[in-house]
Amino acid sequence: MLQISIKKSQNIYELQENGVEGICHASYVIQENKKSGIVTVTKSKDLNKCQEKIFENQSSAYTQLCETCQLKGKNLRSVSTYSYAIRNTEGEAVIIEVVSKETHQFTPFNELDGAAITESRQHLVFLESKEQSPPVPTEHLAKRGTLRYQFSNELQQMPMQLTRPSNNDTNKIATALENLIQMNQERAHPDAPRRFLQLIQLLRSATLENLQSIWEKNARALDHRRWIWDTLPTAATPEAIQFIQTKIEEGELRNGEAAKALIFVLHSINADCHGVDNATVLLSSPYMQSDPFLRRVTLLAYGTLVNKYCATLRVCPDEALRPLHELVVEAGSRGHEDETILGLKAIGNAGQPSSLKRIQKLLPGFGTVAGSVSNRIHIEAVLALRNIAKKEPRKVQAITLQIFMNKRAPGSLRMKAFIVLLETQPSLPLIVIVADTLSRETNIQVTSFAYSYMKSLAGSSEPELQSLAASCNIAIKRLNQKCDALGYRYSKGFHFGTFKDKLLAGINANVYLIKRSEGILPTTAITNIHLYGLGVSSDFLEIGIHIEGEWRKNQPHQRGPRNERIARKVPGWKSIPTTKPLAVAWIKLFGQELAFAELHQEDLQELKKEKIERLLAKFIVMLQNGVTMHWTKPLLASEIRHIVPTSLGLPMEMAFYYTVVSAAQAKVKFTLRSSNLTMVQLLNTSIETDVQFTSSSVKDVIAVMGINTPLIQTGVEVQLKTSAVIPVNFTARVNLKKSNVKIERLPWQQEDQLFSARSRAFAFARNIEDLAAEKVTPLLSREEFRLMNSELSLVKNSTLDHQDAMEKVLPLAIPRGSVCSAEDTPDVPSPTVHQACTSSNTFGVEVCYKTSMENTAFTTDSPLYKMVGDKSIEVTIKPVTTSIAIKKLQVEFQLHRGNQISAGVHHLMRKSNGSDSAFSEPTPLDGKLALLKLKKLFSGNARHQEGANANIFQLRFKPSESSLSENKGRLSYESSSEPSSRSRMSFSSSSSSSSSSQQSLSLADSVPPLFSLLTRAITVDNKEKGYQTKAYIDNSMEQRAVQLFVEELQEGGSWRACIGAEMPNVHRAVALLKWGKNCQDYKIGAKATTGHFQHHPAVLVKAQWDKIPQTLKETAAIVADQLAGIAFMLGFSERHQKSAAHQISVIAAATSQRTLDVVVKTPKHVFSRQSIHIPAPLPFNVNSPSVQQRGLLVFADLPDIISATSTAECTVVQNQFTPFTKDSFEYQMPEGCAHVLVQDCTPELQFITLIRRSAESLVVQLYLPYGEIEIQATTKGKLQLFINRTRTPIASLPFSGLRSLVIERSDNGLKIKAPELGLEKLSFDGKEIKVAVVPWMAESTCGLCGRSDSQRRNEYPQPNKRSTNESLKFAHSWLLPGENCKDDCKLMKRTVKLEKSVKIHGQESKCYTIDPVLRCQVGCSPVKTAPVVYNFHCLPADSHANPSDEQLISANFGQKSEDLTGPVEAHTACSCPSECS
Repeated sequence: MLQISIKKSQNIYELQENGVEGICHASYVIQENKKSGIVTVTKSKDLNKCQEKIFENQSSAYTQLCETCQLKGKNLRSVSTYSYAIRNTEGEAVIIEVVSKETHQFTPFNELDGAAITESRQHLVFLESKEQSPPVPTEHLAKRGTLRYQFSNELQQMPMQLTRPSNNDTNKIATALENLIQMNQERAHPDAPRRFLQLIQLLRSATLENLQSIWEKNARALDHRRWIWDTLPTAATPEAIQFIQTKIEEGELRNGEAAKALIFVLHSINADCHGVDNATVLLSSPYMQSDPFLRRVTLLAYGTLVNKYCATLRVCPDEALRPLHELVVEAGSRGHEDETILGLKAIGNAGQPSSLKRIQKLLPGFGTVAGSVSNRIHIEAVLALRNIAKKEPRKVQAITLQIFMNKRAPGSLRMKAFIVLLETQPSLPLIVIVADTLSRETNIQVTSFAYSYMKSLAGSSEPELQSLAASCNIAIKRLNQKCDALGYRYSKGFHFGTFKDKLLAGINANVYLIKRSEGILPTTAITNIHLYGLGVSSDFLEIGIHIEGEWRKNQPHQRGPRNERIARKVPGWKSIPTTKPLAVAWIKLFGQELAFAELHQEDLQELKKEKIERLLAKFIVMLQNGVTMHWTKPLLASEIRHIVPTSLGLPMEMAFYYTVVSAAQAKVKFTLRSSNLTMVQLLNTSIETDVQFTSSSVKDVIAVMGINTPLIQTGVEVQLKTSAVIPVNFTARVNLKKSNVKIERLPWQQEDQLFSARSRAFAFARNIEDLAAEKVTPLLSREEFRLMNSELSLVKNSTLDHQDAMEKVLPLAIPRGSVCSAEDTPDVPSPTVHQACTSSNTFGVEVCYKTSMENTAFTTDSPLYKMVGDKSIEVTIKPVTTSIAIKKLQVEFQLHRGNQISAGVHHLMRKSNGSDSAFSEPTPLDGKLALLKLKKLFSGNARHQEGANANIFQLRFKPSESSLSENKGRLSYESSSEPSSRSRMSFSSSSSSSSSSQQSLSLADSVPPLFSLLTRAITVDNKEKGYQTKAYIDNSMEQRAVQLFVEELQEGGSWRACIGAEMPNVHRAVALLKWGKNCQDYKIGAKATTGHFQHHPAVLVKAQWDKIPQTLKETAAIVADQLAGIAFMLGFSERHQKSAAHQISVIAAATSQRTLDVVVKTPKHVFSRQSIHIPAPLPFNVNSPSVQQRGLLVFADLPDIISATSTAECTVVQNQFTPFTKDSFEYQMPEGCAHVLVQDCTPELQFITLIRRSAESLVVQLYLPYGEIEIQATTKGKLQLFINRTRTPIASLPFSGLRSLVIERSDNGLKIKAPELGLEKLSFDGKEIKVAVVPWMAESTCGLCGRSDSQRRNEYPQPNKRSTNESLKFAHSWLLPGENCKDDCKLMKRTVKLEKSVKIHGQESKCYTIDPVLRCQVGCSPVKTAPVVYNFHCLPADSHANPSDEQLISANFGQKSEDLTGPVEAHTACSCPSECS
């Protein structure tokens, strides 16, 4: 038991002891009773502190231990104690008694609020001893090694059900399968999830012969096939995998069945060496290789399997990763970008450090291969490091930090690297290095993203991020506060999170918005959710989408041969690949990428050409044949298990199961007047549809803690069962030609349960010998709950001693006089049943809900105690008995066109109180109609002048003058000029000076309705009741009004709702809502007015009410109580100031295109905030007089904010060039030599713009696939236009050509537009050239204007994709050399040899410029030169004596590494003899 030298002076010993649970920390206490001669040895083991702990986990590989989350409490604690009584008898030590107790305490929340406990006890007493030796066993004994527990088939048996083993498992499987099919024919049965789990368990113990027998019997039955292939992959036993593989190879599975089986089996397979071997065989299946989508998903699933398999290993075997590594290497060698990305995603799922070297080869700055692959591969390689960072954070930090600090790398790549870097939770020094880098950063997108994300993280409260939050807090203080002013047009990173100590759980979310240009819409948006709970953390969900640009609306273009010849004149020019997809979307669950989808331009073209026509034809055939569908889908969404051995030798298990069974049944019948319809005919015919559809879903969430063996099961189970049903049954008649839709259904005939949920907690005990005697005991029975409820109520009202009474009710009550005793008695449980209903007699339907709650939360207010008990909620819908039975319910929608008004819809306006208008006020006593004019909004506000005080609380809104003028209108939102009088609101008509002339108030008398909507019930006597809605709109310049009326249909009904809005002029808009009896009970009005606020254009919006319902008042009071706190959180200042009652006003002033001043006035407070940054600039100049002239019409431009992308512009003025990146430089172009100003740098070459300067003129040439446009400007500024080398008079403009080409005059120059080809505009006035491209050309342009992605750079891109800091070298690279000395351009390009010899690595070498240098043509001499810094690559001195340019080009000399850097004299002007060749 204990072999240790015992010291008399020491009674306590600390040891690391090997036992059943592993090597655990043990404490021994030795006590000796000298009188009795008994020595008591007490041993205690902390089972949470074990080396090589023995346990078995399932589906926990995706979580990471969160040690900081457990600082204030642990979810699981385990301890065991053993007491040995030893008596020394006749010189021998005899153990006379042993008492052992092992305790496992678990709670999903904080242990201080209670926990569930599983205990094992043993008590052994020495009775007697016999001298006879026990018989020696004759059977062979197997050597078991140590005392450690060895797992066998514990995972095969589910803890919530016990199944007796049998030799006839085939019949059991067949019976369970048949039961599931029968009980889910119409709806998902409440017991279906548990039966589904039972079928899974049976399949896990089935042999290959069992599976084959089941398949042969049910292969032809559709329902049986569906259930088999939904269940068998979840079992994922070796027999199941072999069976699936065989059936796929034999071709017995349909495409959908095979895809579903492969995907689910790879995610469910047991993560061991055998499972990996089986998965490798599945990967090589010919069927999987033939389906690209299936291959993509299965490879990702294989990476996930490797992740689970290697989670428990110190080193992941190379054999498991070899398929993924070989895929990346092979795809990279062949230049297959899509395959390389797929391999990187799968490697990212695997997340093993042994993949680091292969990933690094594809990252810029780490390998030579990185320079030849696209930025998409760079980004995927960086993202593949995320799971690796969980095992090797330091190595990943070094890689991502280097990429982030590499300013040559694209901004999108650097921002993704920053995301991965912060996920590794770097130390404070690394975070400070990042801040120091940002202080010198020139890419504003990277700066904005990194700063915003660190600032957001600095306020996080999650324990796991406390160190990172503190580091980020220091870092942002070292940066310029101007970073705070960067608006939402730049990239942003956001972090939101919370952690509750009481629950020991938390959640956080990160949102990444990565932008390429200064627009409101990001090019990449990523959202991920991280969960904390049960002492671990996990990346629960991530959804991302990346959009490359706008989708091209035309067919793929054929590039012109002229454009190709021009591009090839630029030495070393390389096109930008256009194979990148238009959009990419992906989804990750628990850090594992499940699937991703790509949309290419070719997909859209194919869809436009063929698929739409085929789909429409199939749709029409389906309409004619009708649709009948029955669908079921079971899913084991989660199975998490944790098993540990106990001192009794029985395994203790904690398990969590989440099971879903969904079912849908639909019968849709279409009736068409004729057959063989085309789509055009279909749109002009009437369709009648009968729809019967029922969708249902049952979910079981089960948590179990207890003993689980094949023989006995005992423990505690918490179960949550939910059920939802959506029944739909109607007949629809659609007539698209007449714009009419009518939907009918029968009234509700019987009660139907729409939703139910029930949570129970109970103890269970099962024995394989007698399964029928299963014992289930609620932890809190209803009888016990009611008894405690009753007795506690009596205690509260009793005059007797409370303590005596409490001790009778609660046996565990604290004794009287205890120091910790409390004065207050426990709260009496609140009523356990609540129910309420809302009914509509009009439509004969009633919706009810009922809740029941019986738990022990009244004894201890903790989350765990709230779980214990029986709680339920039900939502039902049922018919209501009416005086006259309802025959049918009907909804009819009629969209009116012109004067076509449905004859079935009668006139809405009814006379009330002698008035012809629904919006008129009651008639006065003299019988004349009171006509109200449109007046000022509120008393005194129209007369307020702007105050001289700069305090924003004292400033006043000044309306526009035209808004104060009298304007004819229908609506009046009128108030008395006296502040104390009650404001009055009404709909009224304008009137002339004659009181007898009246103008109609309703648009119904002047314009047809926009639409009408009837919602009615038709009774058996063919009478109607319900509601009718009509909308009218008048967009004429005089009216600008809209009205909507709702009224009851039944006779005598007076409830109506009247809604109207009108814009009498561009500076005022009025709206009014009235409802109740004849629209007179309640009124709410609003008005918007334009004007000035502190010299800035502003809008004032006021809301005012006379009388509103009580429920609305109560809601408004709740909002008002919280308003001050909300305003404070949003950064508003507050001032207590009484304003007019029953009104709220908001003033918004545009102080700039990106900032607003806002003032909010309520009856008791004034809130204000200045310089609020808005996400996107306003689409108008706030200082322009036209803003005031347009008034409220400027809001029509607000949708442009979404579509605007702040297109970059490139300009050339004299010798000053300003590229898209705004990094201007000076450059004097060599005379007569053309330069590429900007061009489509994709292989399509849709446009090329050249610029050429001579002594007499400046020429701009635009080459398109179908023509050439040239604009010449003489030194005097005169412009000449040539189209296809034919002079075109400027007076004849505008000119329109193919593919959206437009040439027009603008100001003092000409403007060319070709947006379909990517050219937004090219303008030239003889002195200044301006170029802009469409947004989808971003990152696809090159030339002197550079790339059009609006990102500032310190480098200029050259034709060969290299970058340079030298502006002169950059400009020379885009020069088009002449053919010979007779050309206008006397320059050519050639490689130049370094005149002096150098030693490279101790070897004599000769060096040549990597990029060609400007030189005069053969036979010409230089007149002007300029020093330009070039890079050199060196060759051994004994290589080719003098290699020619052709030899260097053939050797890809332009891609060689840089050995030296030095100045070279480039020729910029040449003199050639008159007779040269």
